[in-house]
Amino acid sequence: MHSVELLAEALNKYEGTYILVSHDRYFISKTANKIWEIVDHEIKEFKGDYNEWVAWKERMQKQQKQQHLTVNTTPATTTTSEVKETSKPKNNIDREQQKELQKVQRQFQKAEETLEQLKAKQTAIELELADPKSYSNPQQFATLESNYKQVQQQVKEAAEKYEQLFEQIMLLEDN
Repeated sequence: MHSVELLAEALNKYEGTYILVSHDRYFISKTANKIWEIVDHEIKEFKGDYNEWVAWKERMQKQQKQQHLTVNTTPATTTTSEVKETSKPKNNIDREQQKELQKVQRQFQKAEETLEQLKAKQTAIELELADPKSYSNPQQFATLESNYKQVQQQVKEAAEKYEQLFEQIMLLEDN
């Protein structure tokens, strides 16, 4: 177990990309930040860690069970007017929640794109900083260093926004 923790710690320090294939749930929960699941011969991607994925799967199963129970337990003798009266407020709430969820999901996608662009910009600057020629001109180096610090801050802010939107989506999906 100690070796698993050491490996997970080392992988978390690594800033590159790697793919893990493991049945060790503890190891996955300590390292993964994106889950790929094969469902019906298709790869389904979940952007989040293992614990978030498990919680999401549980919510989806509960939601499917509730939908199944609702379909099977609806009395056949209700009149149309009764159905309209009881379901109308719920539908309005559901529609409002659905609209809010879609709005946040669009914001989440934009935040994800922004974060990816900023990370690409950060990588480009890192490559320039890795070039020994960058250090020969003090002004160029100062500019690169300043740009790098600025991009780092932007990445941090974008990541925080991304996480906030993700949490907001999780809350909306729970409701």
